[in-house]
Amino acid sequence: MRDRVIYIDESGDENLNIGRGASEFYVLAAVMVAGNHAEAFINKASELRCRYFQRGEIKSSKVGGNLERRLKILAYAQEHLPPFSVIAYRVRKSLIGSSSGLRFPKSFIKYFADDFCRYLPASGGSEVYFDEKGRREFKASFVSYLYARFKEDDLFPRRKFEVLDSATCLGIQVADLYAGSIAKLTDESDVASRERLYAVLSQVCCTWDWPKYLLWGAGGALAPDEKIDCLIRQEALQRAIRYIEAHQDGPEDLLLRCEFLKALIEHSMVAPGDYLRADIIEGKLNRVADRPLGAHALRSKIVGPLRDDGVLVSSKASGPGPGYKLPASMRDVESYIELTDAQVVPALRRVKSAAQIVRAATYGETNLLAQDRFKCIRSLTDLI
Repeated sequence: MRDRVIYIDESGDENLNIGRGASEFYVLAAVMVAGNHAEAFINKASELRCRYFQRGEIKSSKVGGNLERRLKILAYAQEHLPPFSVIAYRVRKSLIGSSSGLRFPKSFIKYFADDFCRYLPASGGSEVYFDEKGRREFKASFVSYLYARFKEDDLFPRRKFEVLDSATCLGIQVADLYAGSIAKLTDESDVASRERLYAVLSQVCCTWDWPKYLLWGAGGALAPDEKIDCLIRQEALQRAIRYIEAHQDGPEDLLLRCEFLKALIEHSMVAPGDYLRADIIEGKLNRVADRPLGAHALRSKIVGPLRDDGVLVSSKASGPGPGYKLPASMRDVESYIELTDAQVVPALRRVKSAAQIVRAATYGETNLLAQDRFKCIRSLTDLI
């Protein structure tokens, strides 16, 4: 039985000549629906189409710059369609260097099709559909990367990938609506309009911004039940396996990360739900490392980069000693977020206090956080 159905569409083009009419952003959006909701999702999407697009396709381009209409359509989708989420990938093309290999259309498509695939769920059985219209190179590249990323084996069930005409697939049309809406975010001329559109999109979208791989959006709410916990366990395991398969022949840092994940996988089979102590992990890694690893190196060179690459790792700092494990439940992921909240928010308050003290001592002439390089941290301190 299929666990989920995924509908994918794109917005924008691969041309870097933005000043000559090319799109500023290139967006890929995947609308994901649980298999048991797929039929109801299509039925409700049909009602949305009839309500706002009459007999035509659901297309973002038909909404254009009419913000109020776009907000109404997105709000209707969130309220009336069965539960769904959107994983999106947005490329700001102005940040691609003129000498980059990505200036070539085939390289552009190949790179971003591959990179987008690593954010799609890897566990369980998936049916994936995307639009047959558009560039043949993109479709061919995307199919090849889907097969490469989601291999069949005895543990995980078969995947199905199919190219369809969007006119016959309402799910792809909904993906078009979200891809185009995400691309439209920067088109709004005033901050209030952008914030209104962002507020609606972020309720169901998890969007990764290239090249910094910043994540924004809530992606929908999940109930803490056993079904969700099972999905999280499967997803964490498959992402770990996929990372090992892709990097086990790399340089030492990658090999150590693979050994770290192998230790967590082995531990999850023997003591499911328990953390593997950090000192035990260090001992395992030090047997294959050129130089001994300490707690700081474990966090910064092993765990941090794995999380950057989309691998799910839970950690704890309290109790007998720090430890790590593959998440076995939604609570495990929440505990990592709580740990980060407990560390980051107090640190931001201290930074804000230090900057205020310096500003007061210099009679208001020195505002350390006004520097461009502190733009991000300045925005964060404004929130606390």
